[in-house]
Amino acid sequence: MDVKSEYQNLKEEYDDFLIEIKRIVEKLLKTNNIPIAFDILGRTKTLESIEEKLFAKRFTIKKSITELNDLVGIRIVLLFP
Repeated sequence: MDVKSEYQNLKEEYDDFLIEIKRIVEKLLKTNNIPIAFDILGRTKTLESIEEKLFAKRFTIKKSITELNDLVGIRIVLLFP
């Protein structure tokens, strides 16, 4: 399996997903008047990070890098009195 080419084929799709999920979460928070402390942060896992995980044997790919649970992540910090 060529991790690099699979990553390059999927990266744009995951970046688009990140943008959309952030938009949906922001809308839900605003609709429900839930204040946030900071802007919602997000990231798509880098190829280097995936390769490091594989090299360190912290993860084994059976068929696809989509088996990783953390290809996309967001961080939300909420304000509660």
